[in-house]
Amino acid sequence: GQVAAAAAPTAASPSRVTAVTASALLSRREVLDAFDIFKAIHAEQNRLPGRHNPQQPRDMSAVRSLSKIKNAQVQLSVKRLLARGQCLELRVFLRMLAVSKGYAECTDAHVRIFESWITERAQLTDSELIKYRLDKPLPPP
Repeated sequence: GQVAAAAAPTAASPSRVTAVTASALLSRREVLDAFDIFKAIHAEQNRLPGRHNPQQPRDMSAVRSLSKIKNAQVQLSVKRLLARGQCLELRVFLRMLAVSKGYAECTDAHVRIFESWITERAQLTDSELIKYRLDKPLPPP
């Protein structure tokens, strides 16, 4: 399945990922749409009441933005992550979406390009860059 496809070697070496090769995984539009969904999930997650019992999974029914994730596998993975009380990271979310398409491996170089598209287009304030951890790009390999 998709996990096997994601683990398959890529034709391009990770050091030579360009905007063109990155857009083969996710288009700029898909990345920006994913960022909008991520921001909505992030905002809703922050409004959830705290858990009284850390052993009990959080109720994710209040996070309506999850329904905006088109891929059912990614939606379920994000739901499980949030139910365990973990924070959804933008980089993890972008990787999940790229891998779910099953074309190729999503490397740090791809994520760096996706993040640059977001910072170019989204017109974020400094505090938003920090909040979404876009202030510090992934270090080069």
